[in-house]
Amino acid sequence: MFRPSPLLELANYHVLGRVFSYVPSCAPLPPSRVLATFGGLMALVEALNAVGVALVANPSGSTATQTLGKNLTVAAIALQVVVIVIFVLMAAIFHRRFARARLKSEPVRVMMVVLYASMALIFVRCVFRLVEHTGNTKIDLNDMDVLRNLSPLLRYEAYFYVFEAMLMLINSWLWNIWHPGRYLPRDYCVFLSQDGTEVVGERHEDSRPLWAKTAHVLTFGLLFRDKKRQAHHRMQELGVVVRE
Repeated sequence: MFRPSPLLELANYHVLGRVFSYVPSCAPLPPSRVLATFGGLMALVEALNAVGVALVANPSGSTATQTLGKNLTVAAIALQVVVIVIFVLMAAIFHRRFARARLKSEPVRVMMVVLYASMALIFVRCVFRLVEHTGNTKIDLNDMDVLRNLSPLLRYEAYFYVFEAMLMLINSWLWNIWHPGRYLPRDYCVFLSQDGTEVVGERHEDSRPLWAKTAHVLTFGLLFRDKKRQAHHRMQELGVVVRE
């Protein structure tokens, strides 16, 4: 079944990194590392979740196998909750630095509010899934008594519609209404200086071969990084760094 939550999470990571690149002086983490770090953690969460769900959903599996699958699923959701908390804390650090620098930018304000709202919806969904999988999830299609004893969150679709489908639908609406393209500059070379004015930095040409660029994207930026570009951005951001 297609789940929009991972895509929405990945979009949030990308948008936060884009906000960091727009206001690099307040960023607690290099913009290029945001998607790489959180995207890698999300890939781990989805891998654990996929294995866990596959083991639990196998009706011919043993009790030990289904228990292992349940534990893996719960561990994946718990890790996802931790990642969300870290993400919000990092966004809050940026927001605090931005306020202390007394910078005023409507695009940044709107993007941060939408990011908080989007992650709050995903957090509620994760709590729902955590409660769902900590209940009775044992499945035996040949035993009606076992099916009747399933957690109500699994037996009745109303819970799914409210805490999963509706929340993710609202999340999608948020990013369609307040799309980042309406607020943030499309040119990555434009960033906000300490005096609140937009500055256009020098462009950097990516000289990496196509296979390296593709591998960089597929590994969420963990491998085959453009070191020249990172050094280029660091040079441009010198002198505009805000320290706490």
